[in-house]
Amino acid sequence: DQVTWNLSQGQGPFSSIVPPYQPANYFGWHLYGLLTLFVPFYRVVPWAGWFVLGQAAVLAAGAWPVYRATRALGSEPQAAFWWGVAYLFNPFLIATSAHDFHPQSQGCFLIALAAWGVAARRGGLFAVALGLLAVTQEHYGAAIAGFGVTWWWVTGQRGRGALVAAAGVGVLVTVLFVIVPAIRGGP
Repeated sequence: DQVTWNLSQGQGPFSSIVPPYQPANYFGWHLYGLLTLFVPFYRVVPWAGWFVLGQAAVLAAGAWPVYRATRALGSEPQAAFWWGVAYLFNPFLIATSAHDFHPQSQGCFLIALAAWGVAARRGGLFAVALGLLAVTQEHYGAAIAGFGVTWWWVTGQRGRGALVAAAGVGVLVTVLFVIVPAIRGGP
């Protein structure tokens, strides 16, 4: 809330909720690039409820790519529907949405979207999902690398899969060991 408020006021992503509880660039602790999507809403109405609504919408929207991925893998519509329902009733998904806002929860939808991209062999969808995943949280580079290996395994496109896997490792290493320390001012 504090970071988004500051961004909506034209200030940097500063927060005092991270030890030592002095104003600091929050992106020096966690690089949640998709938090910036809430800034326009905060400019209109500065309300923390935007986070809860956004999180609920994104988590629920993940059922659609789960359904589409299952259909792309050859399942009947009824079976695909039940996979979507299973996604929605996953206890981890429910626990994530039941308490407070977690910026990394936006990754659930993007991971499902990337899975649909792999299952349907839709490279553009796959690339967009992984590109957005890269700016969701610093740790998602590892998931991107895993998706590169998955693309290679499912499609047989070794070059593209290896490139995506290498990009995922590159994102992870660059964000964790270069960008975040540079923003923070040290390791």
